[in-house]
Amino acid sequence: MEHTLDLVSALRLDAEFITGGVKHKRHVPKKKSGESLTRIEEESSMEIEENLSIEIEEIWDIEPGSIIGQGSFGIVRFERRRPLMSDQTQTSHNQVRAVKEIKKLSTLDYMKEVQAVAKFSQAQYEHFFIQSYGWFENQESVFIAMEYCRLGDLARFRNREGPFPEKTTGLVARQVLEGIRFMHEINFAHRDLKPGNILVVSTFPWLVKIADFGISKQCHEGTQLETQLGTTEYMAPELKGHFRSSHKVSVYSISVDIWAIGVITMELLLTHPFLYSSDQEDYTRGIKPLRFDEPPGMDISKTCQDFIKLLLTPNPRDRPTAASAISHPWFANVALLLEQDNLLSAQDEAIPSQRRDAAAASSPMPLLSWSTFGNLRLTDGSRTTRGSRSTRGSRSDTDNTPLDTYQGRPFDASLLVSSFRDLSLDKTKYFILRSDNETDMETSFALGQWSAMKDANTRLDNGYKRSGGNVIIFFSIVKSQRFCGVARMTSPMDWDTTSEDWLPRDDGREYQGQFTINWLCLNELPFAGIKSVPAYLGKGRRAVAVMDGTAICPESGYELLRAYSEEDRRAPCLLERRRVGGGGA
Repeated sequence: MEHTLDLVSALRLDAEFITGGVKHKRHVPKKKSGESLTRIEEESSMEIEENLSIEIEEIWDIEPGSIIGQGSFGIVRFERRRPLMSDQTQTSHNQVRAVKEIKKLSTLDYMKEVQAVAKFSQAQYEHFFIQSYGWFENQESVFIAMEYCRLGDLARFRNREGPFPEKTTGLVARQVLEGIRFMHEINFAHRDLKPGNILVVSTFPWLVKIADFGISKQCHEGTQLETQLGTTEYMAPELKGHFRSSHKVSVYSISVDIWAIGVITMELLLTHPFLYSSDQEDYTRGIKPLRFDEPPGMDISKTCQDFIKLLLTPNPRDRPTAASAISHPWFANVALLLEQDNLLSAQDEAIPSQRRDAAAASSPMPLLSWSTFGNLRLTDGSRTTRGSRSTRGSRSDTDNTPLDTYQGRPFDASLLVSSFRDLSLDKTKYFILRSDNETDMETSFALGQWSAMKDANTRLDNGYKRSGGNVIIFFSIVKSQRFCGVARMTSPMDWDTTSEDWLPRDDGREYQGQFTINWLCLNELPFAGIKSVPAYLGKGRRAVAVMDGTAICPESGYELLRAYSEEDRRAPCLLERRRVGGGGA
């Protein structure tokens, strides 16, 4: 306990509340040559000697409509760190954060949450739990600053995408179990595991972290928990009085977390844990079995079904521990499926782009061409189908720069979401940019700018000038198999400035020049649904497979905007939620 209190003390931030934000002052170690300060927030509790440190000032701005989460105990808002010329410690890792505000008048013991956050923000837990950057308070509230996950929580993906593939579900369940194993080994129970408290760090590969320790509790070996807290749908039967034992109903153990993981796993696969509220009680009492065939067409492996049944054992004493559940054969089957996927992906990535182009010319595989406006299909490549726009007299077939003004059939802006409708679609140029990492994407969102290699920046700069400033960029992270956002270029290239906020490239090459952008959408668009969209009409290269900085034709750009619009209507992106001032829990 004493060690935990030391961690809490070390994470406390000096705070001055200012109009529209908060200011922190702190001492950090002086940066030595070649040393990074990207993990300043994780400095140990050892006192920093004044002559070996510098005082820095941070200002975090609270933007209107910044609430990204809301629950019974408080709100979570998005904050952005204000760039300060005097601050040399800012990096791409510490530009944005999520801040949870807990009212001191609430029934929640907020200091216990601070203690749990401090405990699981240690380096050995960083892959499984949302990390804290510190906490501060005023007379009314306690504020916990945390890492920000722009993709949101599992509930958002469940609602947007429907049933998860079994291998994806296995990846998620395994990571949650690993985190809970750490908690249980030191006798902590989370007590409120649910999709809304599991945040998505990445979807390629799938990486998740456990969040919200608001009702977590430490119980010493041999003791049990009594306070009945949590979210009803994920509560174990002993909490609801559905399971009768020699113990009084109000007593339970850390095995309630195992039950919750079983419900979450079943929910990700079927979109529902139990069809009706009475089904759980009927199952617990042996009246009804678990159903894995609804909705119709579901094909869940026997080992997966066995895993779920094991975690959803009615008697809490018979449920497996987290460590034992991790060794279940289902995870071995999931690993085999993933290895097969990785092998295919590696084979595809190993083909250099120039070899792909050469192979396309002689390959018997079908090429892409445009058949009817807004509808792409495959042809055999030996002829141009009627209605195809594969040849446009004034444009060379090998030209990688679209015409300055689109001259084809008019685009229908009414099919697009509001953030795209103000674009000059007949003048817009479209480009694909591919980042090496997700961190640079988060930096771009925080700073509103981007930088690329000289050749890519040259193409973008030329496109900006020729189109009168109408350039739209579709961003993707290498090997992610999806686009991760859409932005508009809002300035010409500044060749004299290159930000130092970007992570170094693996190949050692340096960025040159930068420009400002305005993010229009931050939703993800999986490649699986848009593989038929070509980069250029009448050629075999796909828009999802082009190199960084490639221009694509107006028809394909519009088709991607339409696809993004359909995706956004199913699940409005973070930017859209901010415009209406809302947020999900």
